[in-house]
Amino acid sequence: MKKLGAGLLVALVGGVPLAWWKWGHGDAAELSLTCIPGKSRAYALSYESRGQVSDPTFGLSQTDAPEGQSVETVVKGRWRETCVRGDATGHVLEVAVEEAQGHFTSKGALGSGPAPEDVSGLVTGNSYVELGADGKVRSIHFDPRMSPLGQNLVRDMLSLRSMHLSLPARDGASWTSDEEDFNGRYSAPYTLAFPEEGLARVTKGPRTYAATGASKLTKVAPLVRSLPSTGGEWVLELDTHQPRSLRSHVEVELVASSRVIGRSLSHLELTPPEQAVVATVDVRQLQESFQARTARGVRPGDLAARDADARIEERIQREELGSDTWSSLLEKAGEASPDRARLFLKFKALFLLHPETCRDASALLAMSDGPHDTTFQLVAGALVSAGTPEAQHALVAAIDATRDRTPHQRTLSGLLGTLSHPNEDAESVLHSLVKGHAQAEVRDTARLALGNVARSLQGQEPQRAERLIQDSVAYARSAESQPERILALQALGNTGATQGLEVIEQTVRDPDVSLRRTGASALRFIETEQAERLLLELVTRDASESVRGEAVSALSFRTLSAGTVAELLQRVRQDPSESVRQLLVKVLADEAPRHAGVLSTLEEVSRTDASAAVRKLATLVLLRLNASEG
Repeated sequence: MKKLGAGLLVALVGGVPLAWWKWGHGDAAELSLTCIPGKSRAYALSYESRGQVSDPTFGLSQTDAPEGQSVETVVKGRWRETCVRGDATGHVLEVAVEEAQGHFTSKGALGSGPAPEDVSGLVTGNSYVELGADGKVRSIHFDPRMSPLGQNLVRDMLSLRSMHLSLPARDGASWTSDEEDFNGRYSAPYTLAFPEEGLARVTKGPRTYAATGASKLTKVAPLVRSLPSTGGEWVLELDTHQPRSLRSHVEVELVASSRVIGRSLSHLELTPPEQAVVATVDVRQLQESFQARTARGVRPGDLAARDADARIEERIQREELGSDTWSSLLEKAGEASPDRARLFLKFKALFLLHPETCRDASALLAMSDGPHDTTFQLVAGALVSAGTPEAQHALVAAIDATRDRTPHQRTLSGLLGTLSHPNEDAESVLHSLVKGHAQAEVRDTARLALGNVARSLQGQEPQRAERLIQDSVAYARSAESQPERILALQALGNTGATQGLEVIEQTVRDPDVSLRRTGASALRFIETEQAERLLLELVTRDASESVRGEAVSALSFRTLSAGTVAELLQRVRQDPSESVRQLLVKVLADEAPRHAGVLSTLEEVSRTDASAAVRKLATLVLLRLNASEG
């Protein structure tokens, strides 16, 4: 978890509004955010956070686990929030923890070093929070005096303080909100009630993290699981448009290899103080202070701690690069036996820390002898891994400069498809290659790369992704010759989109073995039960060894249902092909931590399979599984 690096294990709720609310009247009244610049309101603050990790290696240790680690934080004081400015597009609030009392303790060497026991020095200061019109936190400008640990404490309070309202504002309304926190994206249910005249109550229920959701079939490493006690309740005053009180509780457990290796909870209460503390401050001075804070050039924070990630990442990259420069790295890459892995990381660090060197990299790629050259491979791969706008521009420029060299075009266009956040320029050059390149192999590579781009964009820019997906579906429907149909299926499979399922389903029933095999591969990224069912049918019923093997390989990309695992446990004993049984052993080994019966079946295979190669493989995976459990 990211919090471990900051010396803090606390459960968070991902963020939305931290502003006052304006309520209309009626059964389906309008509900909108508002704040009055200069107006300040305070609440009695009670915050607690406790966590422990019994296995800090997250189940990866091959030896005895180190001593368990734990933290505890208690903060009592006053929470003050002041409106800096607000309009139809969003709001800015100043938040501060005042008169803080409490302690922070850490045991088992969790974090980067000992922290003060007194929390007042950690959380004292004012931070500015920018929110969208929907109430979601856009950025947090922390007080520069705060340590990373203090920032995380305030960040956690902001997360616990969060809510997300939705129209219509009527009694009994319910909705689900997609949010995020330290642990990633999650969905949370909400309900709205009007318990008495002048009050509204918003209840936030337990959330489901994306990495552990039951509907997510892609193979991921489960890490965070929200417990049923998680939830929150906000009581809002309709006449003042402000919260009266808040109670928020988050409890999660950490899971590695099906074992619970840690647990944490956070609890926040904001209640009316014994004496009302409402004040008006100098708006101009407040706004000038905010502008001065944002003008410092410091990367703002957010509830997902990307700012902390960025600082850690920059430090890692600087340590990796050391004193090397573009010239020194080129010299090392030209040695007889270069350290390729180390040089790759150094080139990447150079491009991230000194983006201007991407121009030099582009020129080198354009003048290089080609993809077989070690320096070409290192530089091109590092540009892709860096993935910055400058790095992507360098790759695009290199493609433009090598139009007459097929190996350069094929390799560089394929690399564009592996970008984690492809921009529009990268997509555009791939379109131009598909439509206008003289060489079929370059056109085909670019088409496959566009499929990968579509899959990358689905969670980032769904509209761009949808256009690419529809292009792939249309091409697959219009393809006629066998080579053209195979290419279309490969590109469609790269998108991982359910829109292509109908075309692929028709193909896996085609008499042509090559088409069925390609169709099986095209199902690997499609995250539906129907896709899994089609793959299982191919594994258990297809007459072709190559098709069955491809279907098993495609199943390895997903977390399998209990029914599918049960079928594979039978198939690993029955399939006539040695190579298919070997693939089945590997897939079942991945599922062993989640399904009973896998280990006993693999033990049986290791003793009784007719093939010595299959028996040996089963023995090896059993040794690995037993070592990870130990």
